[in-house]
Amino acid sequence: MSWTKIRFLGDWAPEDRHVEKVNFNEFIFLNLEGPIMKVKKDSRSLKAGPILSSENFINSKSQGVGILANNHSFDYGYYGYKKTKQLLKKKKWFSVGADITKSKAEKPLIFNLNDTVIGVLARCEIQFGVSQFNKPGVASYNENIYKQIQDLKKKTDLVIVSYHGAAEMLPWPSPGRQDLFRSLIDMGADIVYGHHAHTPQGWEKYSNGLIFYGLGNFCVNPLKWSW
Repeated sequence: MSWTKIRFLGDWAPEDRHVEKVNFNEFIFLNLEGPIMKVKKDSRSLKAGPILSSENFINSKSQGVGILANNHSFDYGYYGYKKTKQLLKKKKWFSVGADITKSKAEKPLIFNLNDTVIGVLARCEIQFGVSQFNKPGVASYNENIYKQIQDLKKKTDLVIVSYHGAAEMLPWPSPGRQDLFRSLIDMGADIVYGHHAHTPQGWEKYSNGLIFYGLGNFCVNPLKWSW
């Protein structure tokens, strides 16, 4: 199917809640806040803080990219990661930002969308589940991303950087976060797509690019977020 528009969405974490069909006619970018799986007994990781997973995926004919570079993708270890990858592949979605080694987790996603070559890099703050040299996990931010952006710029039409990191529940980005996201545009990214704050943090046109500092929650368990 040919998609002519891209829609960026915030966090997906409905957990065990049923989600009605969502009708989108665009190609979707979606941050998966935790694996998509039926919870397997005793498969939870040992970590401080909340442990998330969801039993169902977005019910839509749209295709898209599932962002895995966040602090919940490995809440159920490699098992949860593997189940999520299998589901995305079955749905004909792409994924980026996690893998069985650090180098593979940091590898960009490159695909063709309606004759436009798109390159995607996904990173998160250094938190739980970060990949190491020969250990599965998510891609964390480091300075290597700047060289990767420059390389992608030479062979793609559009460079998108997903970044999972922010002060949670604050409706604006810190000055340091602004500087970081703007530096990614300065290096050649066209769009910076931020999430983690669980509340919208605004957006701006900067230089030749667009920055979405935080898109908040898209679909989450309302009982957990009523406050």
